[in-house]
Amino acid sequence: VNIDKLLEFVKNKQIITNKERNSYFALSHLVKVTNWELKEVNESLLEWNKNLEQKIITTTNKIKSQKDKYFEWYKSIIDNSNEMICIIDKNKSFLYTNKQLQVSVWYNQDELQKMLITDIFQTTDSVMDIKFDCNNKKMKLITKDMTLINVLVTKFEFLDEWYTVIIKNLEEIIKLEESYNKLLELDKKKDDFLNIASHELRTPMT
Repeated sequence: VNIDKLLEFVKNKQIITNKERNSYFALSHLVKVTNWELKEVNESLLEWNKNLEQKIITTTNKIKSQKDKYFEWYKSIIDNSNEMICIIDKNKSFLYTNKQLQVSVWYNQDELQKMLITDIFQTTDSVMDIKFDCNNKKMKLITKDMTLINVLVTKFEFLDEWYTVIIKNLEEIIKLEESYNKLLELDKKKDDFLNIASHELRTPMT
């Protein structure tokens, strides 16, 4: 049956044969069923998308909650460190700085969070300025009054696109090494004295 001809007959209310009439009813039923099925599928897709969106939101909130909780716990740890430590993002902006770093550079938390980490270091390395990649790299820390402090800097990934930077004061390290070497020297002198005293005590007086 020519469907276009059939529809034209119906539109013009012309007499059609039983075969054409049956085809028309069959076609109408098929269109209705197809529209109903399409509606069902569309509603199912909308419901699925809604559920998926809700699952994504729920999962994202859980991850964010865990990340925030972990971040708070991590901040409490670095606050109790004697080293200068900060957390930065991929853009080198400060997310958090511990008290030791704030005291050393003479900037408070609010001031540092408006700065980039490269702002507190003296460097002529363009790659360092862009990426701030460092692993036990000797650098100069710049304080608020432009004093330079020799430091050892290490950066490592903390969370996704967040990084921890540990800054060690080289001058303090040198002092500690000197103190340690003095202690070793005193310990050696103590051992030498005990060895001599023990020998003298074992040796009969003449």
